[in-house]
Amino acid sequence: MKSLNIVDYADEHSDFRKTEFPARHIYERLLPEVVQTHSNIFYHRASPYSGQGKPTTDRTLGDIHQWNVWHGSQEPWHNWDILAGRHAFMCGRQGYPDIRTVDYWLGGDVSERFPQSRTNNNHNKADGFERRLELYLMENFKHAFDMESYVYYTQIMQAETLASAYRLWRRNWAGRGKEYTAGALVWQINDCWPVTSWAIVDYFLRPKPAYFSIARELRTFTVGMTRKEKTTFANDRSAADFTIESVLEIWGTNSTLSEKHATLEVTSFDLESDWTDNWAKQVILTANSSTELFKGKVPGQPERKKLSEVPKVIIVSARLLDGQTVLARYSNWPEPFKYIHFPPVKDVGLEVEVDKDKETVTLSTKKPVKGIVLDVEGDQVEWSDQAIDLVPGDPQIIKAKGLKGGEKKVKAFSPTTMSATTTPNESPIGTPIQPLHNPSLAAQVVVPQAPLGSVANQAPGMGAKALLAKKMAKNHNPAYISPTDNLMTPVTQKLNAARKKHFTNISKWITEGHDSCPMCRRFLVEVQGSNDVDNTEERDDHNLAEELEAALSRLRQLREENGIPGPNDIVNGLFISPSASRTEDEYDDRAQYSGMYS
Repeated sequence: MKSLNIVDYADEHSDFRKTEFPARHIYERLLPEVVQTHSNIFYHRASPYSGQGKPTTDRTLGDIHQWNVWHGSQEPWHNWDILAGRHAFMCGRQGYPDIRTVDYWLGGDVSERFPQSRTNNNHNKADGFERRLELYLMENFKHAFDMESYVYYTQIMQAETLASAYRLWRRNWAGRGKEYTAGALVWQINDCWPVTSWAIVDYFLRPKPAYFSIARELRTFTVGMTRKEKTTFANDRSAADFTIESVLEIWGTNSTLSEKHATLEVTSFDLESDWTDNWAKQVILTANSSTELFKGKVPGQPERKKLSEVPKVIIVSARLLDGQTVLARYSNWPEPFKYIHFPPVKDVGLEVEVDKDKETVTLSTKKPVKGIVLDVEGDQVEWSDQAIDLVPGDPQIIKAKGLKGGEKKVKAFSPTTMSATTTPNESPIGTPIQPLHNPSLAAQVVVPQAPLGSVANQAPGMGAKALLAKKMAKNHNPAYISPTDNLMTPVTQKLNAARKKHFTNISKWITEGHDSCPMCRRFLVEVQGSNDVDNTEERDDHNLAEELEAALSRLRQLREENGIPGPNDIVNGLFISPSASRTEDEYDDRAQYSGMYS
């Protein structure tokens, strides 16, 4: 409504009943007065709402709806810390529900059991959800398209996104005078019908992995990490020589009203070797605040001097310990995950053991494992945790209500299990690791019989490019316009805007009558009679000399008529301060055409 000039946020005193938005009187005058008169409850006028004449996008007052991850500019979820507000009232990310819920709405129709089916699309009412889901999946994961895999990857992506938001925003509650983010609410808790949505619990109250990842970030004590690349150039006049170092930052949070003494233990692993590193130190977590604990290089990660140098796959695990009690844990993996070559299952050493009470599951591993989601065949089990990052030397205990004495086979889904070509022997209390897709069902790629673009063999070994060109030429219909022709990613929109600005400025420069090139400042010299010259004919040296002399004569004439300095004057001017001969505005007359320069 602000864009429609219906609401003036700076107006706090008018009689809103006489404006084009009279209902504002109810929200901002009537209801606050009723609440204040009859209770001691704090009343927040609206959401989003900043107050004090500020727009609802203000990040320092009131609350903000932050949808630039998923909607809006579709930012990476790693940018949540700079996409913060005084109170982040709304944020979210879609993820498929439990596979049992998907099978419920499919109603046994196996032909529709794939992500892009009509039935699955009808059970997602978000505008543009296909593009948004796939954009973030392709940017971050090496994923598959069978139903189980797609469910898993959208769920783990939702879990990573929302956990990152809570983790980074809790860091922003940094103590007196630095309460940059005071709270957050996720969109949304549950669904009102079986559907793929932003909910963290589906219609049948089956929690998604995001439910557990958020719960971990809301515990009394938490530990968080970020990993960022810092590029340092050898000098400020060249981009040729530089170094890239990976910088690790670690912080802890404490939501109690008393400071907490703890031990910070940091262990690092190289996923592609047996290298490890471990260190620990005593820390004090400030009461009701986040506390910065460490900033330095990622252990084991060498500096790089070329963009082509591939960084090591270093996983950093941090724990906050109170004696032998684990207060908090978090593992930081290099991202995007799609670049990681996960080791074969046989080399990971992942074990899932059911304890004697028949409802406690212990997870352990010999190699770091990312994003474990536990499941069983048949009826669902109530798990105490999901979306688990597991590292060697730090076994995790999960409660499994409804496991029925270990009679059910526990399956562990993770990106690591995707590389499996075989499944270990299953047993009621063993470690059956379920591959998320069967490699034998992968699409078969037919290699063209002729090189791409070759037209030597017109059939059947015609090159793919030639075939496509022939087909397009045959079926070309200039009247047809695809609905997606004008769809662009935010990055493409920015690039197109820059190009448009560039060419607009060039046109403006020419139409304003400038007699020199805006890039190199050479004069635009018109050679008399040049339009009459046939460039296809050979010219003798005599004619060329005459034309050159005519052009030089014309150049000298233009220079004298306009009072433009000659070559000697230009050379002398190189050693004179510009301010001695021109004003700053005269010397910088190309500033308005900045769009033409890099």
